Amino acid sequence: MSQEIKDLQKNLVFHLSLNSKELYHSNLLNSIATKYPNLFNKVLENLKVDFKISEEQMPKREHNNLDFCVLNKKGEIVFALEN
Repeated sequence: MSQEIKDLQKNLVFHLSLNSKELYHSNLLNSIATKYPNLFNKVLENLKVDFKISEEQMPKREHNNLDFCVLNKKGEIVFALEN
């Protein structure tokens, strides 16, 4: 087996992409919002979306049948995306 294939098999993004595209994109958004909130905010800014995630908010996947959303401290949905 080539080294490229071995490297690909170890790659998280590769494994995420093996699922449905909807699941892949929701997982990717959740991962970015959770681990890299500044990057998430920059992406939204570039898309002209008027929302910024803060430390007090929590990204969620498949909450109330929404693909991706952000909750405030009270558990209220303050941002949602559907694929």
